[in-house]
Amino acid sequence: MTDNYETRAFEVHDMLDLLAGVNELLWDPFPDPVLRATETYFDEYGHNFVRTDGDFFVSPVPPGVTLIVTNPPFSRKEEALERLVDMGIPFILILP
Repeated sequence: MTDNYETRAFEVHDMLDLLAGVNELLWDPFPDPVLRATETYFDEYGHNFVRTDGDFFVSPVPPGVTLIVTNPPFSRKEEALERLVDMGIPFILILP
């Protein structure tokens, strides 16, 4: 069983609608390794973003990131939340 579910387009669009006119450097630390759809939506909406492939739980935050927008693995959501809070960077998450 896996909890690796691709973020659906309307979920990302709803989040990015909230950021209209905001100049942030976005980062999705849990992108789908094949589709990378979230980053495609960031680009469609004209947002700057950072692309990484490292392990979120041990990798440093990319330089200049000002907002994290992601759909973390649900089985590790508590661990992800702890790390996000420790980073001290604002974040928007999709969680059940």
